[in-house]
Amino acid sequence: MKHAKLLLAVLLLLLTSGCAGEPLSGRAVVNTLYLDWNTTGWQAVLVYVTSSASADAGQAKPEALVLSGQGATVADALQDAQSASPLTAFYGQNELLLLGPGAQGKAMYEACVYLSNDSAGRPNMAVFGVQTLAEDWQPASGEDRYALLRQLEQAAGESLYTQRLYRLAGAEAGILPCLEVDCRAGTAVPGDTRLFLGGQCAAVWDREATALAALIEGQVRSVSLEASTGRGPVRYTLELPLLGWEPSLDTLTLNARLSGYLKNLTDSGGLIHTGKQELADEIAAQLEETARRITRQTFGQGQDLLRMGFWLRSRDAAACAELERAGRWYDPDRIEWEVRLRAL
Repeated sequence: MKHAKLLLAVLLLLLTSGCAGEPLSGRAVVNTLYLDWNTTGWQAVLVYVTSSASADAGQAKPEALVLSGQGATVADALQDAQSASPLTAFYGQNELLLLGPGAQGKAMYEACVYLSNDSAGRPNMAVFGVQTLAEDWQPASGEDRYALLRQLEQAAGESLYTQRLYRLAGAEAGILPCLEVDCRAGTAVPGDTRLFLGGQCAAVWDREATALAALIEGQVRSVSLEASTGRGPVRYTLELPLLGWEPSLDTLTLNARLSGYLKNLTDSGGLIHTGKQELADEIAAQLEETARRITRQTFGQGQDLLRMGFWLRSRDAAACAELERAGRWYDPDRIEWEVRLRAL
């Protein structure tokens, strides 16, 4: 009986307090963090979820409220935003970091370094770029912003490539997937993907290049794409992609072989029933060229962002280190691509 009472007391404490013992009713549980930068400093928007006041608790509706702030540093902007409410910001459920147009360059790394060492950030939180400005979050009602949050979560889940805070913190290069967000319309969908080198946008990847990057990192197992072929635009689904890495220690090259099955080949006339394997070969050639292109744009620029060199280093770390000291490691020709697809 004594143990049961003790367990009940602990349970009540957990239900009515946060990690520091403060009641959850006194906290703003942040769901999404937005940061942007311009020549005047940083802007921060904290989006948190609450329930609308109602005479009947059963009729209460969730709302998303915002706290906005600005300052010379990320810390100052966050503190300014938090001071706008008597509630204490709680970041334990913060899943998304959105970077505005001014924070998608050198400022991106500054923000991620700060957040990786502050309670406002979570190492595994997803990071996306948006063109939305800080003031765009204000006009919508609480219910509209809540619906937008659900759209943001859905768009983040549908994004082919996901970036994490810990990978951008302290880096001088990074891959930033973007979301197309319209705060007034309450919509959010996956956008393009941007490659940043030295704080500058070096390339914008379309859906095909983004899908290949995600495949290389093992983030997706099935993906629907569209290809321009000799018979016009063709939509297809790549199923069960298998990526094999075969290091050649004699030449210190890496043979990357992508295989898989193509399903649901469709053009303007509907499902394709004839010449499917010829189309598969044509699509394979396009994917192979795209793989070479993103290899040149990353590994060939001295940034192994997709961690392809790991497979060679794991076999002969000493030889790879010697090549790196000699300035000959980051050669895009060190990675040779071959794509073979079978149409079903």
